Amino acid sequence: MCLTRISHILESAGIDKTHVVMCRIYLKDMSFWKEVNRVYGEFFGDHTPPVQYMV
Repeated sequence: MCLTRISHILESAGIDKTHVVMCRIYLKDMSFWKEVNRVYGEFFGDHTPPVQYMV
């Protein structure tokens, strides 16, 4: 849901996710890391994903 909203914001600015240079993701529980990483990879696809910080 969050990444979809970000995609809509980027589109409204006339750009796409290939313009993203950094993304911070905060996790309360690191056990979600694997799932977040999967969804993140699906969202960015072939674009080299920006640096992600997991806290």
